Amino acid sequence: MDGKKSDGYKRIPIKIEIYNKIKEEHKIRNIEYSVSRWVSDLLLMNIEKYEYLRLYAPYISYKGVHENELFLRDEKLDRIVEVVLKDRTLFCRYCNKDDCIHIHYALVLPELGRLVKYSKNKI
Repeated sequence: MDGKKSDGYKRIPIKIEIYNKIKEEHKIRNIEYSVSRWVSDLLLMNIEKYEYLRLYAPYISYKGVHENELFLRDEKLDRIVEVVLKDRTLFCRYCNKDDCIHIHYALVLPELGRLVKYSKNKI
């Protein structure tokens, strides 16, 4: 340490517009504890989601997102699988289903929000 008293937190710079969104969401949800604690909890939950995914489907990994498509690498199939958001429903193009391991995986990903954001702009 540098001799200063620690409050148990590490400072991480974030963009002002992101902080403003966080602060607004914190207020909308009427969270009863500090923004710092809430953000720490959110970050930890995201880490725990990824840990869960490594246990649940270690052969699947997130590769990217484009417009309304989420791309997953499935090592068992040795291919990229596309999960599409259409009419507010996720659909796996490989399995030709709306309920499969790829859909389950996609539902846990924080990146799913990017598909939802794209779809909102199209509605």
